[in-house]
Amino acid sequence: MREADYELVSAKANLHSKLSAQRGRSHNQRVRFWIITMMLVLVGLSTLKLR
Repeated sequence: MREADYELVSAKANLHSKLSAQRGRSHNQRVRFWIITMMLVLVGLSTLKLR
């Protein structure tokens, strides 16, 4: 392989690792969103029953 080929393979691997990290972060954000949403729904329902 030529030196340019090594650089291309390295750039592709670097891009892939960045995209994988972003996917993981967005998944964590979705999970946190749903957890917070469910907690707020439970608080809302409990305040309705108190009245």
